Amino acid sequence: MNKNKILQQLELLFQNEILTSIPQVKDNQIQIKDWIINYKNNLYYITKNNTCIATTYTKAAALAIVKAKLKNDKNEKYILELDKTIEKNQNDCTFYKHTIATVKNKNKRFSTMTRLEIADQILQSSKKELHGLILH
Repeated sequence: MNKNKILQQLELLFQNEILTSIPQVKDNQIQIKDWIINYKNNLYYITKNNTCIATTYTKAAALAIVKAKLKNDKNEKYILELDKTIEKNQNDCTFYKHTIATVKNKNKRFSTMTRLEIADQILQSSKKELHGLILH
């Protein structure tokens, strides 16, 4: 192949819209085009032009919001609801596991185990839904 032809193809590749929207990771920061996701104090802050657009508990929710913004989707509210559901059920699972490990009453342990199973199911389905929003 001709060198000029190869250079033209490389230039087209680097100007491609898909290539510019690949996330770039540096320390606690993810950049996708003009969008920046910073991880600080156990939260993900989504900013554009030094303006905080949203705050999420999970990295997946932050990525989903940026993807939705890039595609002009209206899923932001739904993504934030999924994020809150994940946060709540993850905390519930931690609490229930501690309760199961420390409680002596068999009835209370059994009911807590049931609650743990329910919280874990909700947690897993919310995570799956959020990951589906990122990948599609």
